[in-house]
Formats: sequence, structure tokens, C-alpha cells
Amino acid sequence: MGSMWDEGWNVDGLESDFFLCKGIVENLIERLDVQEVIFKPAKLEQFHPTRAAVIEAGGAQIGIVGEISASLAGEMELPGRAYAFELDFDALMEKSVGMKTYKSISRYPAVTRDLAVVVAEETPYRQVEELLVEGAGDLLESLSLFDVYSGPPLIAGRKSLAFSIIFRSHERTLRDQEVDERLGSIRSLLESKLDARFRDT
Repeated sequence: MGSMWDEGWNVDGLESDFFLCKGIVENLIERLDVQEVIFKPAKLEQFHPTRAAVIEAGGAQIGIVGEISASLAGEMELPGRAYAFELDFDALMEKSVGMKTYKSISRYPAVTRDLAVVVAEETPYRQVEELLVEGAGDLLESLSLFDVYSGPPLIAGRKSLAFSIIFRSHERTLRDQEVDERLGSIRSLLESKLDARFRDT
């Protein structure tokens, strides 16, 4: 409920509403790789009569989402409109296409490296990401894009994509040499496939 972040000199507060709440649910379901999802408008107890929906996947109900009813909001002394959702975890896992296996959490420390990749402006992000994953191999735990830049001192027609790359082994503590070798593989792939260059982050 309320603003999603504080207002500042360069941002406007984004007020919560039904569609924002629904979007959060959709994003979560997409990340879990659940297919054939539909939101059916429904009258649900304790929800607004026209701002609520049942969530189904493959014909089975996996959750509900909606605006808390005015009467319940009053009972709870909420200062404004509030939105909520409920998801059935077991049903989600049953319908998930891509999350059938799980890994135990490694007790070994992660190693983080930042890499700024300079490529042609028209190069899709997905191409760069795929080569990063390929070069990092089985030691890759996660990667995230944290900056996109174009302009001086880069030449016209080039852009910089800065990534944070996390390496971890489930079997041992990684040595700096191992991580550096994987970074070398990443650089070689990007150079050969995309004519990439690299800059300090």
C-alpha cells in the first residue's frame, strides 16, 4: 500500500494499485516459469467486489490477488487502499516448468567481480549475457546488469554494459586464479564473438 518509494528531486512516488500488485505477481510467476496463467475476475471475501481475481495455471487455481475491502481496511485501521495476494506454493511448484530441481546452499564463500563490456550500440543484451554465462561455466552463481552507458569517452556507436558476476563452488573455496581464468574465458568469448572491449568499472 502507499508509495512504492519515497519522492525525491528526481523521482515521483509510484502509488500502489491493483495493477501494480498484479504486475508483481505476474513477474514472480514468470520467474518461476509457470505456464498458461490467467487472472479471472472474481468476487472474493475480504476483497473489493470489482478489484479481485483468482489466479489459475493450466486450469488449476494457484492463488488470489486483489484490493482489500473497505470494511476490512477499516477494521485494520489502514491509512489508505491496500492490496494483497496469496499464492499456493505447492501448486506453483507443480505447475513450474523450470524449477523441478533444487540446489543446497553452498557453505563456501562467493567471489564477486565487476566487468564493463563495451560493444556495438545495436548488440542485444541477451547476446552479451549468453556469452558471459558460457564463459563463466559451472562456477557462475549469478550475474546482474547494474549500469548501461554511452557517450564520451566511448566512441560513437558503442555502449558499455557493466555486470556484477558472482562465482561460487559447492565443493571448495575458490582461488583467485580460478576466477581470473573464468574471467579470461569470458573476455575471449566476448572479444571473438562481439568484438568487445573492456573498461574499468
